[in-house]
Amino acid sequence: MFLDQPIPQEPCDLWRWDDSDAGWIRLAEPLLPWSEWHGWDVIESFTHTRLPSDMAIGPGVYEIRCSDTHPDKRIYIGSSSSLPIRLLYDLKYDKENGDPKKRTHRKGDIFKAVNGQKDLIRLRWAPCETTDKAHYYEIYLGCRYFLRFDQLPDISGQIG
Repeated sequence: MFLDQPIPQEPCDLWRWDDSDAGWIRLAEPLLPWSEWHGWDVIESFTHTRLPSDMAIGPGVYEIRCSDTHPDKRIYIGSSSSLPIRLLYDLKYDKENGDPKKRTHRKGDIFKAVNGQKDLIRLRWAPCETTDKAHYYEIYLGCRYFLRFDQLPDISGQIG
């Protein structure tokens, strides 16, 4: 039984139990086709019909960080079945001036995490083949982040 077996203690690795003779198997890190890090000016230019040229329409995962902290620290890790729409709602609207039925609207929370200094916000994204894979990558990245920093990103979504 896997509960009787100690988990290997290599830093920042995720493991799963294999019931065959293999025991613990290290999960491979996903190789995501990340975009470059974009600043707030790119985010402000988003519209439903005008997207950055390197943004795919469809499912994906994204990360937001503050440029004046550790480069691996994240403010938020998220995923969506429609990456452009999610980023529009998460970043361009806040709870007060957006659709009150939407549960995303993280603009106010993101601004709070950078003390209102929007020029410090950086965003990158990676397309995924399916919504399930995007969700898996979000959880994987969140767990890996927690293993490295012993905390979740400043704003927690699915992994919080």
